[in-house]
Amino acid sequence: MKKKIVIKVQMKCDKCRVKAMQVVAAAGADSVAVEGEEKDQLVVVGDCVDPANLTTTLRKKVGHACIVKVEEAKEEEAKKESVAWCCPGYPLRDKVEAAKESARWCYPPCQNVVMYDHEIYASDPGACSIL
Repeated sequence: MKKKIVIKVQMKCDKCRVKAMQVVAAAGADSVAVEGEEKDQLVVVGDCVDPANLTTTLRKKVGHACIVKVEEAKEEEAKKESVAWCCPGYPLRDKVEAAKESARWCYPPCQNVVMYDHEIYASDPGACSIL
């Protein structure tokens, strides 16, 4: 069951808003939005997001925060959020398309490494073989 949590956070600048959104994303939220007249409310939708822990973390990292509302998320909103998403500076894209694109850009496969066996010759058999 997804929850929709509205948290009022003291955010004075865009840098604070970005930091608050990063904190919420790290907490495991499915989607985060900034709302309100002064853009001081975070709307968090997620399955396993604890509102009390999230508020405490926001107070430590960003500034004063308080829970405004916690309710069950509507399925329409959840479907809308799962279909489209936006990264800063990029147009709205489908998650499936983004996953395919990220799968294309991967590291090349590793080359085989050949290990050679060798014996250590020392005048003293009890001597250290590392040096």
